[in-house]
This record gives sequence, structure tokens and C-alpha cells, in this order.
Amino acid sequence: YWVDPLDVPPPDAEPAEVRLSDAVRLFVERAEASTGGAVPVDDFPTIGTICTRLDGLPLAIELAAARSSVMSVTDILARLEHGLGLLSSAATDGDRRHRSLQAVLEWSYSHLGDEERRLFHRLSVFPGSFVLAAVDSVGSDLGSADEIVDAFGRLVEASMVVRRDEGEVPRFRLLETVSEYGRGRLADAELQEAHACHVRHYRSLALAAHEEMMAGREQPARETVQREDHNLRAAIRWSMAHESRPRTLELVPAVAATWYVTGSFAETVELGAAVLDGDPGGDPRLRGWTHHWTVWPSFLGGHPERAFSANHRALAHAQDSADPVLEAYTCSSEGHMIFLGTGDTEAAMPWYEKSLALCERHGLTNWKAEPLKNAAMALIGADRELDRARAMIEEGEELARESGDDYRLAHLLMDRWLLALASSDFEGAVEAAERSRRASRRARSTIYEQMSMVGTGAARLGLGQLAEAEGALLSAARLALHEGNFLQLGPALQGLAAVAGLREGHVRAARLWGASLSLVGLFPMVSRTYDRYLRPSKEELGEQWDQECELGRTMSLEDAVDLALDSE
Repeated sequence: YWVDPLDVPPPDAEPAEVRLSDAVRLFVERAEASTGGAVPVDDFPTIGTICTRLDGLPLAIELAAARSSVMSVTDILARLEHGLGLLSSAATDGDRRHRSLQAVLEWSYSHLGDEERRLFHRLSVFPGSFVLAAVDSVGSDLGSADEIVDAFGRLVEASMVVRRDEGEVPRFRLLETVSEYGRGRLADAELQEAHACHVRHYRSLALAAHEEMMAGREQPARETVQREDHNLRAAIRWSMAHESRPRTLELVPAVAATWYVTGSFAETVELGAAVLDGDPGGDPRLRGWTHHWTVWPSFLGGHPERAFSANHRALAHAQDSADPVLEAYTCSSEGHMIFLGTGDTEAAMPWYEKSLALCERHGLTNWKAEPLKNAAMALIGADRELDRARAMIEEGEELARESGDDYRLAHLLMDRWLLALASSDFEGAVEAAERSRRASRRARSTIYEQMSMVGTGAARLGLGQLAEAEGALLSAARLALHEGNFLQLGPALQGLAAVAGLREGHVRAARLWGASLSLVGLFPMVSRTYDRYLRPSKEELGEQWDQECELGRTMSLEDAVDLALDSE
């Protein structure tokens, strides 16, 4: 039986935090005993990775640390990536099963019955945690449901599977060392069959999540996909290598939708290209939705031509497969890209109106908030029909709240703070931006969280609170740059240019403003708010303003954000 694992450092831990982990402290203690010297501080991050790789298992950590007498921690980690053979002891005293991790695993495995072994083999391909329903699914051909549950219970009792209570539904996992051992017991054909069972289950889960999204229950479906992200990624990888692309495509739309909402733009585009390049066939609805979910990651990432091309393909698939939801989505997206890319509200409005008409005609109440939020923003951007924009926001908010759609609610609250800025209601803008931030966090949407920071920064500027404005805008710029969200990086850099101008950093203001102009799709309603703060800088620099702006245009975005961080 296994000793409970020690805690390991979180993936993004700082060196000082790594040292506090019980697993790392055990490794350091044993390594120093083995070498007779202190472990260098620079080794701590690698030691943290070793302890995580070994699941915090005390025996495994002790055996790995003992190799410090002849190997560097970098070499130990590299060897561990190729198997568990490193983790053995030459000692002859004591129970043999405690002299190597492999021996411990062999001893535990030998005490399993045939039913538990077969199920253990199937579970060894899971890359992380899973729920009991997944066990029932992948083991469905090994016995009755009751027999599978009984066998699984015995694996848990033997500590071959560990329980992790991470939410309302219990989750389970095999420690990586145990999982690797299980895979090593299988012949290639058996291993591939185990992977195929895993993929079949998660394909069903992905298709069900997609249908939930199509029924207007997007947020719960995205939460399911997020919980199973590690399993879905593994399923997609295996399917790409062993199945036809139309079969892989069945796994993709729900995953792509979730990755986009949570800000993984580059991955979403890459995934879409992997399954769609060359038009390999498959369900036209799924192809259409996959194209659709690459539209905004492409546009926000600074590739409008690719975004429009993907949207036109999605629209064609929507019409071919008579999918009114997809058609309404693509029409709204077409209008919004026109507006954000050019500021041409006149050209955008017919697309929003077509989307709204489709929602009305087909009774798509849950989807109506999509074109409402986009059309309201376009009207605010044109500084026209603001009463109509306000009515659209109020109708959209009601629909979003009724359906529990925090993602669209965050956008509608963004429209609300934009509307407040347009009327110089800066207190109202701060309040709406904060509400948008809370909704975006509930939806786990970094897109609207970043824009809520821009709203807070713009409103704080209006209130004369420079330090608070700068803090919010810098946070927005960092997040947008990290995610490659170049559409929304523009307003953040413009706000930081305004801060620099108000602090009489006129050259910095001009260069930041120039850098923002190199980005696709600026928000005209935000730009107007900032423009008045820049007039003193323009007057001070005169003709030099345009020259400095041009230098800003040539800066890399990383350099522009660094310039904004340099407030001296």
C-alpha cells in the first residue's frame, strides 16, 4: 500500500515558494545527505519539477535524491523522462519491495485480481483525473456496471487509484508513476485499444457538450470541457495520429469554443487548421462551427483576412446544413469585424439586423443576446442612436441573466461602461466595468476581463485618478500581450499614452499612441475619450508628434508595453 504523497509546488511557483513544498524539502534533505554539501538555490526549480514528476511519492523522491551523489538534478530529470529504472536502490537489507519503486509497483500489481488488472490497464492511459462515469464507459466491455464499480473500488482501496475531491463530483487519478507502470504492462495492441476506449468516451462527451452549447446552455458545457481539458487534449492527439480527420473533428468544436473564450487564441487557430486544412470532409455542421471558433482568435490576433475567410466558410456550411444558430452567429460576426476593423457602423448594421431576424424567425431566444451586444457597441462607437443602444443592452442583459450566460453578460456590461464613457459618466463607467469583470471571471473569460480593465482605466482617467488608471491599463496590456489579443491591446496602449501625456511624458505618449495605431481594430469610442488628454502633448511637440508616432508604429508590441512600464 502507498504512503500518501507529499505536497508538490504549483506549476508557476517562485523559487522561494518551491522551497516550502514538503516534497522538495525531502529531496533536498536526502540529496544533501548523499553529497555532503548544500543544494544550490538555482537547482530548486528543477527539483520542484522532479518532485511533481514523481507525484510527491516519498520513496520515489528518496531514490531520485540518492542519485545526486553522481548526477546533477538536470540529469536526474532527463533520465526520469525515459522511465523509472533510475529509481532503484542497491541496498540488500530490508524488505525487497521497498528497495525500488518498480518493486513496490510489482508487489502491488501482484495482489490485484484479473478484473482489477484489466480495468487498471484501461485507466493507465488517462493523462489526469477523471470521474466515475468515465470508468464505467472505458470498462463497459469488461463486465457489468456493478462488476466494474466493484473492481474500481478495489483499485482505490489498494491505492492504485487515488481520489481527489475537487468539486461536487469526486474525481480520481492514477499517479504518473503508477500510470507509466500500467502502460508498460501492455503490448502495443492492448495499449492502442485502451487509448481507443479513452477516445470513444471523450468523443461522446465533446459531442454532448457541443449539443448543450447549441441548446443555449453554453456556460455549463464550457465548464465540463474545462474540467476535462487534459483528457480531451490527449484524445485529440491520439485521434489525429490514429483516426481519420472527420472522426477527430467530432472532438473539436466544443474544445475550440472553450479555448477561445478562455483566451487560448493561438491554440484554437492551430487546432482548427489541423482538422480542416485541405477540406477533409466530415459533418458540415461541425466543420462550420470549427471554422467559426477560429474567426475571433484570428481577428483578435491581428489576422483579419484569415478571420473573414473562416467566417465566410462557416456561413457557407451553416446555409448548406440549414443551421440557423450558426448562420445567426456568422452574420453577427461579419458585422462586428467590419465595425471593429473599419469603424463603419453603416456597413455593419445590416449584418446585425440579419442575425436578429434569424433569431426571431427561428425562435432562438437564447442566442439573441449575441447580435444585441454587438449592435449596441457599433451604435455607441458611431455616437448615434444611443437610446436604441441602451434598449439593446437592457434586452440583452435580461436574456443573458435568464440563461445564466455570464460570457455575454460581461460583453453587455462592457457596452454599458462604453455608453457611460460616451456621456462622461465616469462613476457609472467604473461601476459597470467592475460588474463586467465579475461576470467575466464567472465565465472564465479573459477576453472581457481584460476589456473591463481598460474600462476601469478610462473611467479612472476621467475622474483624475492617474495611479489607479495606470495600474488597470498596465494589467490589461500585459494580459492582452500574453494572449496575443492585439485588438484589445490597442485601447490599453492608448490609455497608457494618455497617462504619459498627463504626466508630461510627451514623447512616451506619442510613441505609445503610434504603437496602438499599428494594431487592428481600435475602439473609436475609447479613442475619443483619450484624445482630449493628449492635446497638451500634441501642442508641446508640434510637428515632432507625428515623427514620434511613426517611431511608435515601428516598435514591437513587447517594446511598447515595456515603454509603458517605464514610468520614469
